[in-house]
Amino acid sequence: HDEPRWYDTDSLIFISGLNEQDAVLGRDDRFIRDVTESARQFQPAFICIIPSQITFLIGTDMKALARIISQQTGIPCFTLPTNSMHYYTRGIYYALEWLATWACQQQESTAVGPQADQTVATSPASAQITSASHTTAPLRVNLLGVTPQDFSLNGADTAMKEWLQTAGFSPQSCWAMGETLDSLIHSTEADVNLVVTYGGLGAARILQQE
Repeated sequence: HDEPRWYDTDSLIFISGLNEQDAVLGRDDRFIRDVTESARQFQPAFICIIPSQITFLIGTDMKALARIISQQTGIPCFTLPTNSMHYYTRGIYYALEWLATWACQQQESTAVGPQADQTVATSPASAQITSASHTTAPLRVNLLGVTPQDFSLNGADTAMKEWLQTAGFSPQSCWAMGETLDSLIHSTEADVNLVVTYGGLGAARILQQE
């Protein structure tokens, strides 16, 4: 919720504002109303509900709430199996894993016709060769698990990209600092996933399958 990037950019992370009595008595209507009003105001690409200790302990059906919010707003809404009782790396793992699944779905929905068939049939080895010049193109690399919690805002993400370029690689995407959703969607076109922290491991497995 509180991290260095929000000093320079707007944060679209909100606290539910429910007190303990509201949560225990099941005032889901207030929660749904607040989320849908915020969604209509900001029009995000998707909505993520992050459970905390109370909702976890009393067994709130977060998946049901996500379905209701998605139906009312028309915006994809999901939840993650968090409970604020583990290290932050687990939450990052879940979040990037879901984001990778979503990116693959977005890429599949835009791939149509012969181009889509060619993408599926092309192996990573043959994708590196350009038929026109018969020269080997640089391997495209996804940097996974690059977060301010692990690397701070000290330019480490830029340094890693520069190191890849110096070594003859082409940075495809950096999960998840300094990237747009569009660039993350195109990360499925990379040849190699380079996992630099545990948080990026789940996303790497999803992208590897793709």
